[in-house]
Amino acid sequence: MKLYAQHGYGKSDKIDRAFEGGLLDGVIFGPNNEKPESLRDCVERFSNLSPKPDLLIDPQLYVSLLSNPKEGSLPLYEDFYASNLSIRETLIKLSLSTARFDTVTPDELANQTEDTGNDDRL
Repeated sequence: MKLYAQHGYGKSDKIDRAFEGGLLDGVIFGPNNEKPESLRDCVERFSNLSPKPDLLIDPQLYVSLLSNPKEGSLPLYEDFYASNLSIRETLIKLSLSTARFDTVTPDELANQTEDTGNDDRL
């Protein structure tokens, strides 16, 4: 079984210390609490660790379905986040996507926030 840390609000250096102690297998990033540039820096920093940890991103799409949500930095991720979606719109968006969940490099993550929208991943 693997152990992952949730990266988000109030992260300080707890995740860094856990990796240094060999206590974690990976981290799940939450874009709600991190601007794209900062998230990109974190992914790059953690991707350089040895042994290489699993780096996952929770897109937190459920937030787009809430009334008056606390969106945090999510609107800055224009390639995959849209506010005030209905369940129907979300299901259509998910069914039209390839719904691939691939491992991405820090450069690919950077391109996701700067791309022209030609990528069909969520």
